[in-house]
Parts: sequence; structure tokens; C-alpha cells
Amino acid sequence: MYYRRKIVLAILEVFGGELEKLQFQKLLMLFTTYQQNKSYHFVPYKFGCFSFQANADLGYINLNQLIEDSKAPKNTSLATGVNLTNLKEIKVPVLPLPEQRAIVSRIEELFSELDHSITNLKSAQAKLEIYRQAVLKKAFEGGFTEEWRGKQSNLYSSDDLDDLITKGQQDYFVKQIEDWEIALKHWEKSGKSENRPKKPRPLTIPDPPNNEHNERKWNLPENWIWTQLGVLCFVTKLAGFEYTDYVKYDADGDLPVLKAENAGLYGFKKTDYSKVKSESVKELNNLSSN
Repeated sequence: MYYRRKIVLAILEVFGGELEKLQFQKLLMLFTTYQQNKSYHFVPYKFGCFSFQANADLGYINLNQLIEDSKAPKNTSLATGVNLTNLKEIKVPVLPLPEQRAIVSRIEELFSELDHSITNLKSAQAKLEIYRQAVLKKAFEGGFTEEWRGKQSNLYSSDDLDDLITKGQQDYFVKQIEDWEIALKHWEKSGKSENRPKKPRPLTIPDPPNNEHNERKWNLPENWIWTQLGVLCFVTKLAGFEYTDYVKYDADGDLPVLKAENAGLYGFKKTDYSKVKSESVKELNNLSSN
């Protein structure tokens, strides 16, 4: 017998074996409020709360002659008493004692295996984190490209590469200025009816590393140099007037937006990205990644 049907019989027995149907539904609802996993769910009813499942269970129990449904008028009929004679005659199968002990022993073995598996999983997670750190260390020290670099004869030196990046940024800024001047003339000729094109901002040169930064540096492979993110690229943001004037989040956008929430404890963290349309981002000529 289902556990919930045992609850039905228990409530009937506690109240002397006889209850009105509506009163029974209300008492059953009060009982379920104390359950973490509800045995029954209720809906509003013209005479109070009502559970279709409980009503069906009453019908099943009555069908098996464990209770008797009185023939009182509608809405005043009784959800009858428990037929103790029939209830006592129900045969409940019980396994032999040796088989019960074997089942308990097997369950304990399974719990032991589960505990062992959990321990192994935690150990594997700890080793994975150590391995992850080792891989990152080797990558930043140039271990993965050491053999490849040894075979190259036309690689830029670190200083040359740094100069090349700086020149590329300057050329890019000059091109932005030229495009802005063309757009400005077009805006003036068109009667200044639209928003005035915004002049690109000059390159931002980051402050040199301080003593604390220098103390955190480690030895780099030959021909490697330390530099700063602000030297290598322009940092873009969607805030302030740029966001207000040009960029709006759009569920149909084709360009996902990375935010601070994507910086997880162990690196990049995937989320349900906000999106923008790439056409709107093109307006941000003074703030772009390179």
C-alpha cells in the first residue's frame, strides 16, 4: 500500500474512524503543511480545499473494503470509518531473517563503495587543479613552444614585436582620425541634422609597473619581455554615454557581451550572455579591441 494511503487510514483512525468528507480534506491539507515532500496537493474548492488524489485514494480504499462510504446526502456524507477487521486481515510479506541481514549487509557494502568513490573523486579534483596550474605555468614560461621556436629563423625579437604593436596602434589611430574627418565634413554638408561624429580618443598609455608589480614577475624564456594589457590592445566597455547613445542590449543581437560575471575562479565562465547588434558597436570607434 502506498504511504499516502496509510496517512488517509491513520487520520480516519485518529478521529474515531469517522469524518465528513470536507472535514477530512481540510485535516489532510493541514497535515501536509508539516511535510517536506507533500503527499497530496490541493486546489481551491467551493466548499474549501480539495485534493483529487486524496479523493481517488478514498475511492480505492473503499473499493478494497478497508473503509465504508455512508450514503448520507451530498456534501454531508461521511468519509466513513476504518474497517479494522479487514485492515487486520491484510497480509504483509516479510522476508526471512537471514535474507533481511543479507540485504542490510549489501546496502552497507554499497554505502562503503560510495564513500570510497567520493574520496577518489575529491582526490582527482585536487590533482586536476594541480595539473591545471602546471599547464598554465608551462604555457607562460614558453615550454609548449620551445621546440618550435628553436626551429624558426625569422621570428621577431621581443623588442621588435613590442615596437610593431605600438606602430600598429598608432597607424590605427591615424586611420580613425582620417575617417572621423571625412564623417565630420559629410555631417556639415548634410546640414548637421544627425548627431555630430565623435572624435576618436588618443591612445591611452598605461602607467609603468610599480615596485609591487615588479616583485611578482618571474623569469621568462629567452627573447620574452614583460608588457601590459593596455599596451597590447584597446579596452572596450559598454557604459556611460557610449551605452546610452549607441548600444542597447538586444535578445536578437548577434554579438555576445562579456561581463565581469564571466571571470570565474578557475578562468572563463560561460553564462547566458547579454547580446548587442554588431551594427551598434561600430559606432564606438574610440573604444574597440584590437
